[in-house]
Amino acid sequence: MTSRPPRIALLLRGGIYTYQDDIIAGAHQQCAAEGVNLYVLSGGNVTTADPRNFIYTLPGPGDVDAVVIVKGSMAANDGDAVVGALLQRLRRIPTCIIGPSEAGVRCVAIDNSSGVRGLTRHLIEKHERRRIAFISGHGREADQRLAGYRAGHRDRGLMPDERLLVRGEFRVSGGQEAVATLFDGGPGCDAIVAANDWMALGALEALRARGIRVPEDVAVVGFDDIDEAGFATPPLTTVRQSPRQLGIEAVRLVLDSLRGGEAGGDVVLETLPQIRQSCGCSRAARHGDVEPPAHAGPKARRHHYGAWIQATAARGPAPGPSVPADWAARLVESLRRDLEAGTNQRFIATLDDIVGRAAALGDVSAWHQPVATLRREVIRDLASGTDTLALAESIFERAHIHMGDQAARAQGRRRVETEAAWRAVEELGTEVRKCLDRPSIGRALAAHLPGLHVRSCGVVVNRMERPPTSNDEARLIIGWDQERGLSTFDGGVSCHARELVPEVFRPARRHTVMVQPLWSQGEALGWCLLEMDPPRAIICESIPPQISASLKATAQQQRLAAETTKRERAERAQLEYETDLAARIQTSILPRDRRVSGLTIAATMLPATEVGGDYFDILPFDGGCWLGIGDVTGHGLHAGLVTMMIQSIVSALTYDRAVASPAKVWTALNGVLYDNLRTRLQRDERATLTLIRYEKSGRLLYAGAHEDLIVWRARGRRCELLRTQGSVRAGMARDVADGTIRDEQCQLEPGDALLLYTDGITQAMNAAREAFGIERLCRTLEHAATGSAEEIRDRILSEVRGFMSAQRDDMTLVVLRYR
Repeated sequence: MTSRPPRIALLLRGGIYTYQDDIIAGAHQQCAAEGVNLYVLSGGNVTTADPRNFIYTLPGPGDVDAVVIVKGSMAANDGDAVVGALLQRLRRIPTCIIGPSEAGVRCVAIDNSSGVRGLTRHLIEKHERRRIAFISGHGREADQRLAGYRAGHRDRGLMPDERLLVRGEFRVSGGQEAVATLFDGGPGCDAIVAANDWMALGALEALRARGIRVPEDVAVVGFDDIDEAGFATPPLTTVRQSPRQLGIEAVRLVLDSLRGGEAGGDVVLETLPQIRQSCGCSRAARHGDVEPPAHAGPKARRHHYGAWIQATAARGPAPGPSVPADWAARLVESLRRDLEAGTNQRFIATLDDIVGRAAALGDVSAWHQPVATLRREVIRDLASGTDTLALAESIFERAHIHMGDQAARAQGRRRVETEAAWRAVEELGTEVRKCLDRPSIGRALAAHLPGLHVRSCGVVVNRMERPPTSNDEARLIIGWDQERGLSTFDGGVSCHARELVPEVFRPARRHTVMVQPLWSQGEALGWCLLEMDPPRAIICESIPPQISASLKATAQQQRLAAETTKRERAERAQLEYETDLAARIQTSILPRDRRVSGLTIAATMLPATEVGGDYFDILPFDGGCWLGIGDVTGHGLHAGLVTMMIQSIVSALTYDRAVASPAKVWTALNGVLYDNLRTRLQRDERATLTLIRYEKSGRLLYAGAHEDLIVWRARGRRCELLRTQGSVRAGMARDVADGTIRDEQCQLEPGDALLLYTDGITQAMNAAREAFGIERLCRTLEHAATGSAEEIRDRILSEVRGFMSAQRDDMTLVVLRYR
């Protein structure tokens, strides 16, 4: 071991799930106590071609000192090839898996069986349920939970009905589908045990939709005790595990190996039932005090208090500012006094004091494990059938109920904090998406990150136009630290990708750094480094997409700016080249993927000899798409530049807000476009622009000012004009008066056709200087409307070309048929 602090890499699938968040919190807590640096690498699902997965492959021996892999979060099954390749690369350094182990690798896991076994028995004994269904998942952990369900039946001399075993795949939809299988012509049941809470919550929803009462008609229990479980209707009875303790124990295990400790076995953590109303227990009974036996008192038998303290401390949280150093001794001493006096107050009061401090930091779940360990030691040490044993059991039952209440309050605080964090991240995203260069991105990060409790942030980009490997060169382009300030690097500071955190950026203090992939539309751009103490996944997962979108847009703008500078210096002889380039810009941003649920689309853009600024775009999302149609004033390269700005801004604004208001998107775009054109480029271009949000139900929500939309109604076989909003132009003024741009809506019916166009169609002139006009366009559409979208487009273009004497402007035509 060198004098520098050890470095532990924690590999897990990214996301703002409580499970991952708690594992990270536990690993961070233990690393902070041990003086160890922690790097959290958040990738994707290893069973898919997720562009984030390159992050798993960067570190190796010499780059980190130990590795913890959260295999289950990656959707990896036993023997997964990707996990196997990772383990092969890391075979020379201490490695631990959280979840089911792989051959030759130690693991930290939970007891998946006993908690389900206990809840199954609870349903049978306490609530007299006999037809208990089980919604399973996949993998070894799900099989262990199924084994607990079977064992709970065997304990009471029963055999489960095999028809009541339904597969659920760990998703909410799995619980809904299981209820359909059981009750829509199926065997039915009077209780459901789900292999995780998400499926249990899906079952609750599906039962409620069928008018089946919970728990009166069907009791429901789950597994995991996620945040949503306590807020369900009714609150969900479940099995509580401690992901935070998994993180703590995994760090302890790899550090023990790193320091030369003898290789031990796997670590298995207990799980505990969390009784709420969904099983049929009333709130009053759950929270009522458990009375001690009337004659409880001290016994002559000698108790091993030192062993109690030692075992409890070994399963406790890592030391920290919220945890007294002698907490285990204080708990045991208060319990001893209760047992000797025949009371049940001192232990609960001491526990309340200790856990109450931890609750302020959201760390409640970690205390169930040491209390459960103390209970096991005490019960094992006391003589069976005695009053003292009964008193101890009642004390521990009250203790777990008390900690459950503390956890519920902590969950409520976390929800409030999460909402505040979302608002702060949204403000940061709005600012970052406006940036058109890397220094601007750095300044936006430096302005907003302190309010999010981020201590430092770095942005590293790939050198190659492909996902990086460990030996590739990368470049640090932005580095910010609360103490050292902001640094941006024009050419970037070179480093090897396997370093993860470049030396020039690495904090001198002990640190936990979230290593988050940067990617856009399937392209790996690099990674973002975020240091937090303690780390918050909701923040660290939300910032990188904003940076990725801005980097992508910045790269486009930089390329366009470079071309603009080059052309401004060119001689007039290069005009033909410039015109050609402008045409390529205009056509290169045309949408490639025109597949949208419920629509057939035919579109054409015909540039004029002197290229103008026609714009249209199709941005699909799940359940619909965004449509944009517009026309930039002027011709040539600058019009093409503005067109690309509009495309980039619309894409960035709707990327993670697919259901945003078109009016709000238009207004935000207008402000960014005004600043870009007037302030940065000193130009006066502007654009007519209408933005449309289409939903597969046929609903159109639109806003903006461009040519009127034309809808051909299949029912009446006539055209209908949808008026757009006045003469306001995007980029013309920074602020637009309230109500000027507002959302309008229209409902398409099957067979209807929507026509979008630019003024190159309606203003096409014949030799007599007559315009083609909107009336002629509507008549042509009505005559062709029974054909396919392609036939309608081709008929209109043929009519326009036959009418006009020469093409003087770009012509864009988009036909959308609603199926």
